[in-house]
Amino acid sequence: MEKIDCLFINTPKMASYYKPLGDFILDTYLPLGLLALADLLAKEGFSSKIVHLGVEWVLDHNFSILDYLKNKKVKVIAIPLHWHHQSYDAIELAREIKKAYPKTYIVLGGYTASYFAEEILERFSFIDGIIRGDGEEPILSLVKAVTKRRALSRVPNLTWRRGGKILINELSYVASQKDLDRLSFTNFKLLKNYQTYIRYVGFLPFFAKNFSKEANFLFFSYRSPTLPLFIGRGCLANCTYCGGGREAQEYINGRREPIFRSQEKVLESIREAKEYGYETVLMDFYPSPQSDDYYIKLFQMMREEGIDMECLFGCFSLPSKEFAEEFRKTFPGRRSAIWLSPESGVEMVRKKIGGFFYTNGQIMEALEDLNRLHITTELYFTFGFPFEREEDVLETKRFAFYLKKRFRCIWAIRAYPLEMEPGSLWQRNPERFGVVSNRKSFVNYYEANSQKNLEVLNSLGYYIPSFFKEGASDFASFERKMQRLKCRHFCLIHPNARRSGPPWLGRVMCRGMSLYQKLKRKKT
Repeated sequence: MEKIDCLFINTPKMASYYKPLGDFILDTYLPLGLLALADLLAKEGFSSKIVHLGVEWVLDHNFSILDYLKNKKVKVIAIPLHWHHQSYDAIELAREIKKAYPKTYIVLGGYTASYFAEEILERFSFIDGIIRGDGEEPILSLVKAVTKRRALSRVPNLTWRRGGKILINELSYVASQKDLDRLSFTNFKLLKNYQTYIRYVGFLPFFAKNFSKEANFLFFSYRSPTLPLFIGRGCLANCTYCGGGREAQEYINGRREPIFRSQEKVLESIREAKEYGYETVLMDFYPSPQSDDYYIKLFQMMREEGIDMECLFGCFSLPSKEFAEEFRKTFPGRRSAIWLSPESGVEMVRKKIGGFFYTNGQIMEALEDLNRLHITTELYFTFGFPFEREEDVLETKRFAFYLKKRFRCIWAIRAYPLEMEPGSLWQRNPERFGVVSNRKSFVNYYEANSQKNLEVLNSLGYYIPSFFKEGASDFASFERKMQRLKCRHFCLIHPNARRSGPPWLGRVMCRGMSLYQKLKRKKT
């Protein structure tokens, strides 16, 4: 019998539905720190492995985690509950395992679990503990305590039960740069079937169940194995809608300011990713407008070392001219791109959101530089903000498509309705922002994500009574109107996932894909 001290089991949201796709799996990529946790345990002499239930489904639709565990003796099972979409699947996975293996210690971790730790333990008695915030030292301490039968009271950041009482250990561990630099975020050999994850699952926004893994890669990915690169933690912005903003970080993780891994350690991860077959890195950590200096140095070091990779860069503020020039020198290919997130085309809305404010004129100045340098650019917009109205969304559309017409570097415009994220300012205090919310507790997220045939865009978690001219007096009517707004003005469907076209083309393709799904179901 194989002995495993700690088995990490990652479950995405396994049952989702969207009209043109049919059934699909949501949130397929691993939380960025999970490989580091498993690697830390292995380096400290504990056996650890990761199983990704989405990957296992892709390879074998009949895969059973209970069958997998039959010939194994596992001391601790750690289940990430990071994204709120995982809420139902993670809890039911824990329930299933505890029923079959009652002596196995089951611990949750991740952002959503951290925020709702006490409520989760109160409601679900089969979960033994939850690690809040940063998990490196806590998971190591927990595995030591369980395997060597030591007191759990010394495990930092742990919320746990003893008898009928829930105990809350101090949130005493907050990772420093020195801590992060000791970790490896690219030991993929600890992940079961990691080759399938890297090639077909690891950076898809979803996996459509009615398509093969090859078809998913061809139609729904950027057609390049892409690594979300771990660079740091934290943020200085305090966006109204974001669960990862400055106040939420301090409340959930105890983190008061952003930290970066050293450029040398990031380069080490890039080298290792390349050896595993990755062709592209996603850099999506931009906690302040002062982040340019860090990345400019990183880009220069990559060129000095001759590292040839593509890059997708998520820029939450506007890049400086120097940043754009250094990016172009380092990643000259057209498959590399900078993602800008103006969020709204209306300056007043953008200012009230609470992030890094800049004017529409400044956006155009930045796009002039990107266009001059021939840097592929994507624009990301969102709607459903507090203080926003339907006419603001229409103004966003006009501004977005004006930019796309003016600047040839813009390959895609993407726009999504907001969801209510745990820990965000408006989730914690919806009345302050004129929002009516049905996402006030963990069980609200759990129940919302338990609905297997729920349209992914029809579970926003809030409504704004004054948003539409005709009004929306309940969640269902608001969500239907938001769906129509998106489909009519911002349909994203395009034969090339790197691009977007006019909304009418997307709607035509949507109808065609829906018809294909119906015909396929009839044949089966």
